[in-house]
Amino acid sequence: MWNFIAICIHMGLDKKSTLHNYWTRHPVLYSLVAPKVMVRERFLSILAFLHINDNDSFVPHGQPDHDRIQKIRPFIDYLNAKFKEVYQPQREVCIDEAMIPFKRRSRFKVYLKNQPTKWGFQLYELCESSSGYVWSVEMCCADKRMSNKPDDVTMRLLQPLLDQGYRLYVGMPADLFRNRQRPGDFDFRRKGQLMF
Repeated sequence: MWNFIAICIHMGLDKKSTLHNYWTRHPVLYSLVAPKVMVRERFLSILAFLHINDNDSFVPHGQPDHDRIQKIRPFIDYLNAKFKEVYQPQREVCIDEAMIPFKRRSRFKVYLKNQPTKWGFQLYELCESSSGYVWSVEMCCADKRMSNKPDDVTMRLLQPLLDQGYRLYVGMPADLFRNRQRPGDFDFRRKGQLMF
């Protein structure tokens, strides 16, 4: 399984037009990692049958406890737990949104016209400002149990860090780090970004 994950990470770093190009013998497209780690047919069979969550615990759509991302929820929870276990962020943190490109059908695919990637899955990330380390991730899935308003998402992501002296930066204007605020100070800007 670790070999499968290693190939997936490698595919994110070395992008090719099709999945089969990672196993090609063509000298221009040849990849060093994938053919040495796993045979293509084995990788494709794992990819076809990979399940992260048990389907027996699935709650149908329309039921009170339905979770739209139920199939990947354990993976996201595991990642968030490991992100928090491995590293404690410095005092300056920021919340940003990320987009996973996706153009096929999905209930929680979003369209953002001013982004380079316009269609896909939207993520909200709590990151350390200096290094960009992602400390917590939440997927925007239009779940009726949770609000996706910016205030609510911010409070959910910041919950473990509240009342510990952290500074939240929303956006990164150049003058923001020159004029540092003392803990507890607020700076509201009419034009530009907002800082808590």
